[in-house]
Amino acid sequence: MAYNVSEGGAYAVLFTVLILFSIIAAASADYFGFCLPSYINNLFVLRQDDKDAVDEDGRHRNTNRKADFFLSARDSAPASAIALSYFASGMGAWVLYGPTEMGANPTIGWLGVIGYAFASSAPAFVVFTIGPTIKERSLSGSFNVTDFGRQRYGRTMQFTIAVFSIFYMFVYIVAEYTSISNVYASMITDPSYDFDPKSVSIAIGIITIAYTSVGGLPASIITDKFQGVM
Repeated sequence: MAYNVSEGGAYAVLFTVLILFSIIAAASADYFGFCLPSYINNLFVLRQDDKDAVDEDGRHRNTNRKADFFLSARDSAPASAIALSYFASGMGAWVLYGPTEMGANPTIGWLGVIGYAFASSAPAFVVFTIGPTIKERSLSGSFNVTDFGRQRYGRTMQFTIAVFSIFYMFVYIVAEYTSISNVYASMITDPSYDFDPKSVSIAIGIITIAYTSVGGLPASIITDKFQGVM
C-alpha cells in the first residue's frame, strides 16, 4: 500500500525528524543550557546530583561530562526515562511487520501476536528484576554486563558476552533499518520516482552515529524518552 506522498515530501519528513532528534541530542549534552530556562533544560539533561554544581542563579552547571558518564550515564536516569528508553528501543519500526505477518498467518494467528508481545516485553522484566543485583555485585568502575562477566567469570566470559551482544545488535539494527526503509518506500505513490530505500538507512545511520558521538549514552536515553512519548 502506498500513500499520497511525493519523493520530496518523504525525504522532508525523514530529515525533519532526524534534525529534531539531533537538536534533542545536543540539548542532552547541555549545549543549550545557557539560553534555556532551567526547568526546560532539565527535561533534556541527565544529571548526577552529587556531581552537579549550582550557580548563584540556581542553574545547574554540569561537571559530569567525563568518559564514564558519556558511556554509562551512571546514576542519572530516573526509572521513567529508562522504561521509555526500553520501550522506544524495543518497539521499533519492525512492529509494523513482524506481529502483523504473524497475525495474518491462519496457522498462527493470535498465538503469534501474543508470542511477539511476550518476547518483546520479557527482557525488560528480567532486567529490572536482576539488574539491581548485578549492579550491586559489580565493581564501581563497571557499566555494562560484559564488565560484570569479566569480574565474576573471567576474560573468556567477557569475550563471549561481547560476541553474542554484537551479533544480536547487528541483527537488530539490520532489521530496524530494513523496516524503516520499507516504511518510507511504502509512502511513495508514483512508481516513476527513483526512490532508493538504502538512502534512508544511510541517512539515519550517519546522523544517529553523529549525535550519539556528541552526546553519548545520555543522548540515546533522552532521544529514546521523547520517541517513547511520541
